[in-house]
Amino acid sequence: MRNIGWQSLAAEMGLEVSSELIQNEQALTLEQAQAIAPEWSLRWRYRICSQTGQEFDITQEGLFYRCGAAAEE
Repeated sequence: MRNIGWQSLAAEMGLEVSSELIQNEQALTLEQAQAIAPEWSLRWRYRICSQTGQEFDITQEGLFYRCGAAAEE
């Protein structure tokens, strides 16, 4: 994907932006987010934990691509 701003990326994908996060419906792994636009990997709200494989909402728990339980370790 070409280098565009994260808000433009969300608009092109038909997704909303709220609280400076792209409001994706389907959780993404870090690898999936990087395949879309590596520079905006941390702008996705719903993510898949790189350690446990569990889906989580970054506004509720976690750090980067680690859910709350994994981030506490």
